[in-house]
Amino acid sequence: MEQYRLNKKGITLVEIMIALLILALAALPVVGTFSKYYGLASRQMDQEIALKIAEASMNKLMSHTYSDMVKSAPFSVPLTFETPDGAFSGNLNFNAGVASSTSVTVGKITCNISAQIEKVFVAQNLGAIHSNALKFEYGIEPPPPPSVSAPPPPPAGVASYSSFDDHIVIKLRVDYGD
Repeated sequence: MEQYRLNKKGITLVEIMIALLILALAALPVVGTFSKYYGLASRQMDQEIALKIAEASMNKLMSHTYSDMVKSAPFSVPLTFETPDGAFSGNLNFNAGVASSTSVTVGKITCNISAQIEKVFVAQNLGAIHSNALKFEYGIEPPPPPSVSAPPPPPAGVASYSSFDDHIVIKLRVDYGD
């Protein structure tokens, strides 16, 4: 009977423990990699949410009147858009071309919207010479050497552009997360 027990084959507890240890050591780097990529995917989703909030805010600004945007008196642009957490209602409050808004919370991130409006080109005044017209120069191919009786070559060409409308730049910023 003693001989029967010695020939019995099976897995011992020590072998099972060693196999579990080897599996755990192999699984640790895999779990670390998954958590790293999950963090990157979360950050990308936060960036996408901030981008969508910026697009919605810019659409509201673009539908606002130009005369309100360039005046120095305070004015407010209502911001209302849907988020996965529900509807957001707030204002983008401008004062002398600079604006800030109420914070928008979507999921785990809070976004702060700010904007700035700058005039970069003032419209042409038809009654006066325009001092800040957009100006550029272009070269003209030099003519062949003049003969003895040929007139002098024409001067290099200069052209300018002027607009009948002011040109503005709208800078919109959405700060989010860390």
